[in-house]
Amino acid sequence: NNNNHNNNLNTNYLENTQFGIHKQYVDIRQKVSNLMSQSQPKTEEFSNQMHLINQILEHNEFFQIEIVSLQNELKDEKSKVQNLTNQLDNIDWLIQTAKLKLTQKNKEINSNIL
Repeated sequence: NNNNHNNNLNTNYLENTQFGIHKQYVDIRQKVSNLMSQSQPKTEEFSNQMHLINQILEHNEFFQIEIVSLQNELKDEKSKVQNLTNQLDNIDWLIQTAKLKLTQKNKEINSNIL
């Protein structure tokens, strides 16, 4: 009889332990499930952010190329402007020289008349 009672206790203990383990298992599964569903939008957001960053980097690269190209065009324009400025200086010099020669001629003509 006493032996039977012990067997019952053992069976109860095992059942309780099994139930406890099962409950822990269910709790852990629930926590994992919650964490997964919480991390899902974060993972999506992260992936979206990475996509945006990659796009920005690509655009940045494109803009860098554009900037270099524009800088080269600007250099060309500057040298054209420099050339034109030099030509204008030459023309100015020619005009000044011509004025001096005219003034000289006028003096000669005037002195000849007098």
